[in-house]
Amino acid sequence: MNESTNQQMRYCGNCGAQMRADAPYCPNCGHPSALQQPQQHTQQPTQPYQPQYVQKYPQQYQQPMCAAGFSQPQPQVVVVNQKSQSNGLGTTGFICALLAILLSWIPGLDWILWLLGLIFSLIGCFKAPRGLAIAGLVISLLDLLLLVAIIGTLGAAVGAASAF
Repeated sequence: MNESTNQQMRYCGNCGAQMRADAPYCPNCGHPSALQQPQQHTQQPTQPYQPQYVQKYPQQYQQPMCAAGFSQPQPQVVVVNQKSQSNGLGTTGFICALLAILLSWIPGLDWILWLLGLIFSLIGCFKAPRGLAIAGLVISLLDLLLLVAIIGTLGAAVGAASAF
């Protein structure tokens, strides 16, 4: 037998790790040991330290365990707060174009709202989001057709009235 097996071994009183009888500190936890020879007991030698697992949280809050006893990785949820974008000029152009169509029976107000709707919608087409700006531009162009039709009708009426 070699010399290391002839030495008496004992267990750390703090962590239960096996250590040489003449070791001043536990090689596992570093706890100082009393340099006394282990007493000979007629009883069976003590078992190594068995750690006690304390349950910190109730079972329903613990992560599920896989077959090897490790907790399974949980999916991570990443929340990205996007700042909502708005296109104020495009929205203004859309509203002006809608009002111009609705109020097309008032000649002076219709022209002003049509022109403002067209200008604001054109400017709004160069900013994101473009949805309402494009809709305002299309409505403004439809309103232009409506204005031309109204002017043509009025011109024809005036021409017919002057012929009588």
